[in-house]
Amino acid sequence: MDVHRSNDSDHELLCAWQVGDRRAGDLFIRHHAPSLARFFRNKLTTPADSHDLVQETFLALQRTAGRAGPAVTTSVRAYLFSIARRVLCAHLRKKYKRSSEALDFGSVCVKQLDPTSMSALLMRRRELRVFVEALRAIPLDDQVLLEAKYFDAMSVREIGVLLALPESVVPGRLQRAKGRLRQKIEEVSVQLHGMAPPEVGDDALDLWAQEIRARIE
Repeated sequence: MDVHRSNDSDHELLCAWQVGDRRAGDLFIRHHAPSLARFFRNKLTTPADSHDLVQETFLALQRTAGRAGPAVTTSVRAYLFSIARRVLCAHLRKKYKRSSEALDFGSVCVKQLDPTSMSALLMRRRELRVFVEALRAIPLDDQVLLEAKYFDAMSVREIGVLLALPESVVPGRLQRAKGRLRQKIEEVSVQLHGMAPPEVGDDALDLWAQEIRARIE
């Protein structure tokens, strides 16, 4: 998928879809479905759940985009992922029978809810498996933020739309999330795989993310 696709093109397709142009809707879905599937895949354990939530996200987008205002015009893609995050959180709360007060996605990670990852099972290189497992072991909001950066090349502005954060706050949140990820990579390397922690600089994270994306798309 071309992560640098024009937001204007996405917006034109979305507007046409909302007024009944099915061909525009098909084109929009075809473009964004792979990245949405990847978004859900590392947070769920069954392909059926992932497929259902992708469909639910597109339906919610079509219903709400007309009322979204600046959020959707700033970045259709980021607004789409903000819906995907809400759909995911609602699914997890329902599945694990937790109330909104009892399940804080700023602190709860998906590994705590379900230790099995579809994406991790696909990784044969230990470094990549460690990377995927570590992402699942940090708070969900941090996982969403880092995957938006590394897998979807979202800008600071887009991440702000995705997480409903002021743009000025995003760099600090990004650095905090990276710190948590590096710590988890070290822990997972030693505790689960008995290997020395790999070097975890920004270049390494970029390379691992590129390889993982190529394998799971």
